[in-house]
Amino acid sequence: MSRQLDSMLQELDKEIAPGRDLWPAIENGLDRSSVPAAPQRPWLPWALAASLLVTTLGGFLGGRLSSPAPQAPLLGVLTQLQMQHDARRQRLETRLTPAMVHAGTTPGALAASEALASIRSAEQELYTALTQQPDNPELLQLWLWVQQRELDLIQKQQLRHQRLQQL
Repeated sequence: MSRQLDSMLQELDKEIAPGRDLWPAIENGLDRSSVPAAPQRPWLPWALAASLLVTTLGGFLGGRLSSPAPQAPLLGVLTQLQMQHDARRQRLETRLTPAMVHAGTTPGALAASEALASIRSAEQELYTALTQQPDNPELLQLWLWVQQRELDLIQKQQLRHQRLQQL
């Protein structure tokens, strides 16, 4: 069977010629543009511009609504300032001796203690307000001023007690 196939293959023509001359049709096809013209879309540039505008505005507004922007670093600074103030107050209060605490029963000492409590209350209220509005410079200045007055009052109480001890 394979010999028969081999003989049939050898009898076949080596080339198959087309029934007509195809070259002129191929030349005409090459002369014409092979890429068809794109359909006209006059609205396409406007659609691209509108989508770019919507994307830009969405990103801008979304970013502003979701980020806590400048308040996070300011809150960290406020916390550090509060910790420094507490440390200074602790250092001053550790100088108080038991005799100084006992001497706090005089009318002048009671008034000073009440003033100190009032200042501490104001300082805490201002700190709470600052955590809500950390970028308010007037509130920050007032808070720092009240902190300094508190430290000054503690020092004055200590000086007063030292003077009383000397008498």
